Amino acid sequence: MMEVDSDEAELSYVESVFERSRASTILKQQTLGSFPFVTFFVDNAFLVLRNSFLKLNEDSETDTSMLKYTSQHVLSLSNVSSVEQDLANSLSAFDVSFPKKRKPDIKFVEDGLHELESIYPSFLNAYRCNLEKQDISELMSQYENFCDIRLKYLLNMQTSMDSVEFSSSTVASLIKLFKAEKSFWRLLRIFARDRFSNDSSFEDGRDILEKITANSSDADKWNFLLKNDRTFREMRLIMECCEQNAAMWLEECSLPENSHSTTLWSATFRSLCDSGGSSRLKRSTITEMDPDAPFRQNRPLYPEDENGQERFYLWIFRYIRAGCINSAVDLCSEYGMHWLAVSLLGAVPDSGSHFVQSTGRARVPLLRRTGSRKLWKQTCWSLVVERSMPPMERAIYGAVSGHLPSTLHGCRTWEDYLWACACSRSEDRFSKLTDWLDNGNVVTSADLHNESREIDIALFREMFNDVNSIANQRQETDDEFRAFSALIRDFILQEYESVVEHGLLAVELVSSDVTVKDQFCRFLCHVVLAMRHLKLIDNESEQFQTIVEHYLEVLSKNRRHLLLQPFYVGQLSLSKKSRVYAKILQDVTEADERYACLNYGETAGIDMPETLGLLLHGIIGRRAPPASAMMPVGERLAQGEFYPDDSNYWIVSQEDCSIMEALKWFLIDENYAAAAVTHILYVVRHFILQEKFASAKKALSLLNTEVIERAKVQICLEDVPLVQQHLEAVDEIQDWQEYFMAHGHFETWSECYHLVKPAEMSDTSESASYPEEFQFMQRRKLQKMRSRDWTLSLQSHTDMAVYSMRKVLDRRNYSKDWLFCQCRKEDPEVYQQIQAVRNICLPRMCYMMLYILRATENHQKVLDLTTIIADNADALCEAFDRSLLQHLLTELTESCLENLVEGFDAFGYPVPRYYE
Repeated sequence: MMEVDSDEAELSYVESVFERSRASTILKQQTLGSFPFVTFFVDNAFLVLRNSFLKLNEDSETDTSMLKYTSQHVLSLSNVSSVEQDLANSLSAFDVSFPKKRKPDIKFVEDGLHELESIYPSFLNAYRCNLEKQDISELMSQYENFCDIRLKYLLNMQTSMDSVEFSSSTVASLIKLFKAEKSFWRLLRIFARDRFSNDSSFEDGRDILEKITANSSDADKWNFLLKNDRTFREMRLIMECCEQNAAMWLEECSLPENSHSTTLWSATFRSLCDSGGSSRLKRSTITEMDPDAPFRQNRPLYPEDENGQERFYLWIFRYIRAGCINSAVDLCSEYGMHWLAVSLLGAVPDSGSHFVQSTGRARVPLLRRTGSRKLWKQTCWSLVVERSMPPMERAIYGAVSGHLPSTLHGCRTWEDYLWACACSRSEDRFSKLTDWLDNGNVVTSADLHNESREIDIALFREMFNDVNSIANQRQETDDEFRAFSALIRDFILQEYESVVEHGLLAVELVSSDVTVKDQFCRFLCHVVLAMRHLKLIDNESEQFQTIVEHYLEVLSKNRRHLLLQPFYVGQLSLSKKSRVYAKILQDVTEADERYACLNYGETAGIDMPETLGLLLHGIIGRRAPPASAMMPVGERLAQGEFYPDDSNYWIVSQEDCSIMEALKWFLIDENYAAAAVTHILYVVRHFILQEKFASAKKALSLLNTEVIERAKVQICLEDVPLVQQHLEAVDEIQDWQEYFMAHGHFETWSECYHLVKPAEMSDTSESASYPEEFQFMQRRKLQKMRSRDWTLSLQSHTDMAVYSMRKVLDRRNYSKDWLFCQCRKEDPEVYQQIQAVRNICLPRMCYMMLYILRATENHQKVLDLTTIIADNADALCEAFDRSLLQHLLTELTESCLENLVEGFDAFGYPVPRYYE
């Protein structure tokens, strides 16, 4: 049984339920193995590169000393005494021991699955807590943290699985999904903070009087573009997001320690020592240990060193890809490759820390240049087009200088391609500004801001087309990444409706594994909710509602998530809330669960009386027999048919019990007393029409005097038309109760049926020989005939009332218009008397007409009367207070439209719309 606080419906109750089912044991995090790497001490730097950077660094004592140290270090290689020992030390430092596989821990896997399921309430709690906050970046950060926690569990689960009855492919797909999801939430957080947050510095951090010239520093130019060029800024935001994602994956890898001692290219150096430097030997590798030897001599290193150098370049590229230029420079210096460290100093370091400070001002780090940046860039571009360079080395220089074709040598994923394209285009935009300034032009902040206030959508669209084209050519993207890439593209291009459409299509593209698909539905639902919270989309679109309904289906698979569903139902449009929630409540039978569902439904803004009505009508519609199977009592008796003793008319069937079980929803909370009276009466009428009198009596027994009295109090607080309808329902229920009490049990009626034969029935004229229910029907028919006679007798009174009202309201029949008084100034005393007459006569005459016409059911004349009053509204304003006049017109209009609309059943109630 669920325990729910009846005072306030808080979602902490759900959390407490979930926490009880989770294991109390805290799992220790399993250590992941690091990738094996061998010694990385070599670098294939060119003589041209070294000479170029020597010229660029003539004014830098630090960089010159680094290069001098490199030369001395290379010359000292010939003094090494023990090559074998150095080689052994260098190789042993990079031994990698992967963790041994443990025996499968089934309890660990089960706990991991419970932890995976707990992300459903976690996401909901985070969203609810941030609904009132204007800055949604905190919500995105929490979503990132949730994904990170689940990733740790899944990674540990992956290492512990061997023969456990849980698919390893499912775990691998979930890991991939959560990584992509975390990346997407990071992108939404970064862009939402910049586009929609009040703390965005694009407007506030700008100085309209700021000028930039050719003499300005590179840091000032960079900062100038960030603050005034929206396109450049968002290009850098894309890079920041991609680099943060890469930095996260970089943490999973272990960097080998530096123990190169004094030996670079150990295998090549050993080969040189073994040959003794003899010129007679025809060597296929380089003949000297100069860093530029491979380029000058056009000979490779020893194969082992060449492979190690390629892997080392890959590691440097990963640092650059993660935006960690400083770490790449430090790594080069640590491994004795100072010429490579100097060449990287021209790039912009720490791309993830130069956007917005807490003060709201844009910030760039210190751009450590090696002299002229333009000359540095030209040098890098001259290297990347050199075909003899290794591909990864070309990728390094292409990445730091914005050369796209060479950068692609180090890219493997769609996000890598996006980062490379954004890097290239932002570098081009910065170069155009620099070239413009070098031509003697001066750019002001106001000029650039006015031209670049909005992003260049065409440029971004072209960039994404290039990224997708590269990914398709290399065929390195699967369906999951294609789905996420489409969402990223649409969001950056500000095509928010397309995000919803492509997200709905992506549900079919993701893995066929049910667990993975469910998690993707959860992710997509919260994406559209966050976008709706940012007012980028509305909840009226069909795609939005379909996505939310998909996620509701996911939650419905687990009974523990029952109380999470009302909140998501509340996000739907008004026309679908009750219909969808009625489907969810079909299988809820426990009293505590029902009370909790009612409480949470009201908290979520769902119209619960309407919902319960749809639930009830839906159950009736599913279980009602076809209309052709029912035959009126009179026809059956006229044909001489009897009720058999074992007929279902005298017992309560299982289908009828399910209908009455649905009626108990209205009796859970006393606030639904008025709705209970109306719907129970509807069910009673439904059973009577089907001649299920035992079921009708049982349904009526659900109401007691307390409920009826409470309903009378509640309906007096509602609108006037509803009051009349509810009062009639209460009176009719009391009549039914008296009738059932007077005639006892229906089961005993079958005793009198076989006493009456068909022949005797046709000859008998006395009503006492007919069954009780037929006598009741006859009495009801007689009452209707008498009511019709009374209606006709009032026709003359109606005509007289209409004539009187027309005479009062028709200004043409009076020489002096007493409704539109002209003697206010002539005779104030007469005016006050006329005003008193108006205040007394007109309201009484109008209400008299209203109730007479209601009693006679002559609504057409009520409509005529309403038209007369509306035509003379200017005159009535003199007689009525404006609010009273409005109330009167509303009363008359509702009365004339009552029972004139098609779609009412035999008892005057509208035919219910069953949910699909």
